[in-house]
Order: sequence, then C-alpha cells, then structure tokens
Amino acid sequence: IEEREKAASETSELKRRLKEAEEAVSQRDVQIGSLTKEIAEAKARGAIAGPIEEIEPVSSASIRGQKALDSLQIGLNALCRGLGLNEDQLEGLRRLFEAEFLLRVETGTAQAVTIPAVGPPEEITVPKKEIEKGETEARPRHKEVINLVAQGNILLHKEDVSGAVKAFEEALAIDPEDLKAQEGLKKAKEAMAAISPKAAPSVMPEGVPPCPEGLAPEEWVRKWIIRLVAKGNLAVYRGDLEEASRLFRDALRLDPENKKAEAGLLRARQGPRPKETTIPPVEPGPKAEVKAPTPPEERVLVLELAKETRSLIERAGSVPEDQFIEPCTGAIREVKFGEGKQALTVGGEAALPFHLFEGDMGHAPQVAFEVLDSEPEGWPDVLSSYYSDVFSDPVAWAKKCIEEYGAKAICLSLVSSDPNGMNRPSDEVAKIAQSVIEEIDVPVILWGCGNAEKDTETLREVTNLVGDIGNRKVCLGPLTDANYRALGATAMAFQLPVVASTPIDVNLAKQLNILLEDLGVSLDQVVMDPSIGAVGYGIEYACSVIERIRLAALTQQDEKLQVPFVCNLGREVWKAKECHLPSDVLMGDQERRGVLMEAITASILMFAGGELMIMRHPKAVALIEALIQAMMG
Repeated sequence: IEEREKAASETSELKRRLKEAEEAVSQRDVQIGSLTKEIAEAKARGAIAGPIEEIEPVSSASIRGQKALDSLQIGLNALCRGLGLNEDQLEGLRRLFEAEFLLRVETGTAQAVTIPAVGPPEEITVPKKEIEKGETEARPRHKEVINLVAQGNILLHKEDVSGAVKAFEEALAIDPEDLKAQEGLKKAKEAMAAISPKAAPSVMPEGVPPCPEGLAPEEWVRKWIIRLVAKGNLAVYRGDLEEASRLFRDALRLDPENKKAEAGLLRARQGPRPKETTIPPVEPGPKAEVKAPTPPEERVLVLELAKETRSLIERAGSVPEDQFIEPCTGAIREVKFGEGKQALTVGGEAALPFHLFEGDMGHAPQVAFEVLDSEPEGWPDVLSSYYSDVFSDPVAWAKKCIEEYGAKAICLSLVSSDPNGMNRPSDEVAKIAQSVIEEIDVPVILWGCGNAEKDTETLREVTNLVGDIGNRKVCLGPLTDANYRALGATAMAFQLPVVASTPIDVNLAKQLNILLEDLGVSLDQVVMDPSIGAVGYGIEYACSVIERIRLAALTQQDEKLQVPFVCNLGREVWKAKECHLPSDVLMGDQERRGVLMEAITASILMFAGGELMIMRHPKAVALIEALIQAMMG
C-alpha cells in the first residue's frame, strides 16, 4: 500500500511538471511570434538590407511535445531511483505516459517522437505504431517464473552460482522466452566460469593416488600418510614385519618428521616382542581350573573361577566399617517356580547385588535357556550349530539343554503364534507347549509373541490343556497393561507366577504391579521384565532404570517394587549386527565375539539387579554360571 501511495505521489508530480512544460512552450510561442513581427516591420522600413531568409515557422506541437517528453524522462529516472524499479517496470511507466501524451497531440498522423534514453542523452526514435506494438506484446509473466528469477538473482548476489543456475534453468523450463531468466542464466554461467575455472590436475607425490574432487592436495596427502601408518600398525599386529616396514617407509618419504611412522618402523625392525606374563600383586589363591568337556558336546566347557577366601571386612584392615558398609532396610520378595528338587527360586535379597558384606544375598541369580516353538530364522551358524539337530522338535531341544548343557529352567518362546509371522493357530501352539511342559521336569517360562491379544488367547489355551500344570512349574508372560486383566485372572486360577513387562520406565513398572495387586495377584508371584537392550544398544539406560527400582525397593521400602527381575537378553544380543559379522582380523572370531557379547550383557544386568537371565549360547551360559559361583563365594 505504501508503495502504491508513493507511486501515485510521483505520478502527480510528473503531471505537474508536464503542465509546467506546456506553459513554457506557450510562452515560447508568444516570444517567437513577437520576434517575427518585429523583423517584418524592420524589413518594411528598409532597416534591414539584403535578402532576409524567411524564418520557418516552428510547430508549437512539436516543441511542446519534445519539452514534455524531456520532463517526463527526468521524472521517470527519479521515480526509478526512489522506488528501486527494474527495467521492465520503468519501461511500462514510460509507455503509459507516452500513450497519454500522444493522445493530447493535435495531429493524428504517425510522426516520430524523440525520447531521451536513461543515461547519456541519446535520441531514440519511437514511432507511434511501434509503441502500439510494444503494448500489444507486453504480456503478464508467470508468477513462478518471477519468483525463480528473483531467487536466482539473490543466490547470484550471495555467490551461490550453482544454485542461481538451477533457479534460472527452472524458470526457463516454465517459460523458455522469459528475457530476465535468459539474462540471469547468462550472468550466472559467466560467474561460474570466472569463479571455478578448471584447474590443471595437481601432481601427487609418487605412490599417492590422484586427489579426490573437492579435497585439497595437501589434505589428501596428509590423509594418505595416516592410512599408511594405520596399515603398517595392522601389519605389525599380523606379524608381517616386512610389509609393515615398507608402509612406514612410504609414510616417512611423504612426511620425514612423522613420529608415529618412525616409532612404527622401529617396532617393525625390532621384530615381535615375546609375550610377557604379568602377575598381579595379590596373595596366591586357587587358579582357574578347566574341567573336562561335558560329553557329548566337546565345545562347551565347565569353568571354575578363583573365589575370594577373605571377607571385605578382613581385607579392609583398619578402615572403620561404617565407612564402606551401608545396610539396606528393605528386602526383595522370593518367587518360586515349581516344587521339589527341580524348583527354582529367585529373589530374597536384603542388599545390593553381591554386596555380601552389607547383607544377605538371598538366592543366587539363575539362568534359563531359551527354546523356540519353531525353527528359528536368522540365527548365525556359530549359535545354531549347537541346536540345529533339534530345531524341528522343541521337546528334543529342551531336553538337550537340560541333559547336555545343565539347564535349570527353560524359556519356551511362542514365536510361531505371532500374527506378523507364521500366525500359527493358538490351539496348535498350545499343544506344542503342552508337550514340552509334560516331557521335562524343570520349570518352564511361557513367553508369548508380544501381541497382547494373541498371547492372551494362546496362554489361556495352554492352561486349559495342562490343567494344574504340575505344581506351579509354569510361569506366564509377558503381561502388559493391555492384557494383564485376562492373564492375571488365569494366573490366579492356577496359582502361577507371571512376568509383568513394561517399557524402560520406573513409574510404568510400579503402576503395572499396582494394577496386578489390585486385581488380586500376589506380588509373591510376580517377576518384572523392565525391557532391556544388549551391550552397545542402550544397556546403560536399562541398567539405570533397574538400579533405580532396586534402590527404591531396598532403601526406600517401596513395597510395590520389591519383586525380582527377569532379563530376556539372548534375543536382544543375537539380533545385533556384531553377532552376524563373519570372522576377520579386525573383529576377531565370530563365535567368541557373540559369546562375549551375551556374557557381558548378562553380567552387566546381573550386577545392576537382574535375578533370572534368559540366554541362548551354551558357552555364554557357562561363563555366567562360573561368575555367579565365584561372586557368591
């Protein structure tokens, strides 16, 4: 609106100047007429001798028009500077005032009118027909074209030449005849040619590949030196000292002062160092023993770690006990799976995990082997080779875990019931579960597929088939906020323990326990699944939540959180990409890598407060059981 008001003001000023010009032309005509009359009178009196050339009358319209157009051009130039008009807008205003002026011209013939151009005075002849032609050809520009051209000009001003070229090309794709887009594209290409001339390829030192585009030659040489040193160190690690020496020499040829290359070359020349055995300065104790492999699987070892024979108080010496002992005031409930000799009990802690110097640990953490109700998909060979002969028979699989690997409990994962997978009917899945439960003596944890509706249907079907289920040796899970009512009622009917599963959150875990207790389920029959991750995949957050829950239970007497933890970690570990990468020099042996990932994950969760670990690889289980025995003394 302000621009329109300003333009209207300028237009009024131009009209005023045009009127003043017409008055000046009228006064000039009067003066010329008076002068002509005086010359004629002088000639009649004979005052002027000789022939006098007749003064050609000047057309008042022509003089008046020229003066008006001069004034018009001056005003247009001022308007252009004041409003920042471009050439198209200035040309439109010129033609508008020319048309208005020509309508006032007395003669209607098409005569030439001289219009001064912007800049130095220069006569530009614009016939009336040409003016009419220009008005006919003037057509509105496409809105998107105007925006793209403006964007291109802005990018060109910011020296983003490539972006400007793209904007102008898009504008021409819409309107190939747009002059502004054509001119802008031409300027952008000229700028691109001036800014980014094709430089001659840099000459790299001998042995260095050509420099990649967009990287300075000096930076590329520096990166290549780092690569040579890294390869040299790897060659030393492999024992290829000749190759290592060559790589370090190449690096020093490019950078004679590189300290890392000098040190690497020195190591390569000295040869491999003999392996040193470091003996820690501690009192001698029993060494770790490796017993004979348990037949028939020769790859699984039964390990025994050295146990500490002295208590912490004895080792503390003169340090007062109150400086390192902080006893707890709460206790974790005990949850029992099954009856008799095969029964499994978890919980009962009155102190933080393995803080035997502060209180009673209750029952040692336990491990359950995971068995699937169908042949697994995507398991790496280093894991599946231990069970491949029994994949098709869950009963045989469970028996192998018990008889050969010493499993104290089985977690039967009902993955085949998943609606997004095999979607096996609930009655078929229940029959498989029934056969496993009836054929083995150890406790069985029935772990659903994770779909609340399908898990409710399947687990109810299992309880209907097996009845009393052998003196409470079955645990149902997972119970979530979506199915805790139905499965909680089933668990109460058969006096079965349940797994309360929640996302990684303290408040959600406590809330589900409260809901189950309000339903009538005793917390003595509940174990919590806090949802965990593998080492390297968010395990620190899971440990933080577990520790907060455990501290609230033991130090703040929060009865709703005084229940044991179950950690289903095997499935989390063995879906990690590191367990599927093949063996190589950098990553090491694939099986060793996977076993250590599972064992380390279990140990971290166990030290945070986990009581029941669900695992897969027999070697990882052996490591954790040896660690538990050593920590329990």
